[in-house]
Amino acid sequence: ESNSVPSSPGIGGGGGIYLAGGILNVTNSTIRNNARQGVSGSSHALTIVDSTFTGNSSTAIVSSSTGRTSIFRTIVRNNGGGVFSQQGESLSIDSSIISDNGSGIYAPGTTTITKSVINNNPGGVHNSGTMTINDSTISNCVTGSSGGGIYNTGWLNLINSTVSGNSAPNGGGGTNGFGGGIYNTFDGRLIVTNSTIANNYAARTGGGLTHNSSGTVTIRNSIFSGNTVSFSPM
Repeated sequence: ESNSVPSSPGIGGGGGIYLAGGILNVTNSTIRNNARQGVSGSSHALTIVDSTFTGNSSTAIVSSSTGRTSIFRTIVRNNGGGVFSQQGESLSIDSSIISDNGSGIYAPGTTTITKSVINNNPGGVHNSGTMTINDSTISNCVTGSSGGGIYNTGWLNLINSTVSGNSAPNGGGGTNGFGGGIYNTFDGRLIVTNSTIANNYAARTGGGLTHNSSGTVTIRNSIFSGNTVSFSPM
């Protein structure tokens, strides 16, 4: 039987649940309609299994800077934000859906995303740490800057995955409108293996991928198809 955390105002953070330390296991539960975050903490080991986060006014799951967060078979939908981890955090997302939130996944630590769907968020994945995405789909995400599907400044390994229907439509200037599917910038290092980058759009360059980095991009056995741009500065 599912449990439900009722609406609560929240003070400072963790409108639903705030973990100041120790271990928290959330199983077969619903965290909904809370002010501020659904779950947040400062130092913890957090495991979430077979649960739903919806209607929380801020980010659904905010992990700590020193802990470990594992998310399995969980739906994060229609929240102010999706999943936010911090520097030094170990984050694992498996067989989960991150959809229709005010943001997708922000990850500056060590992150693994497996067999998951990131869909229809304003920006799919922002990686500035070390990330592996395997057997997953990032689709229909639209950003106001660059990197509709993925914005990468760290080390990213994309394997057996699909990045499709994402867009960076704002070509107004600065760093906007690049990399509808993937934007690899600063010191970003990207490896794309056995993956499909399709039907993405950017206002300026790289409907599928823009590489604007002192790092490297390696593409192996992958498909780039149906990606478009409005114009190129070249």
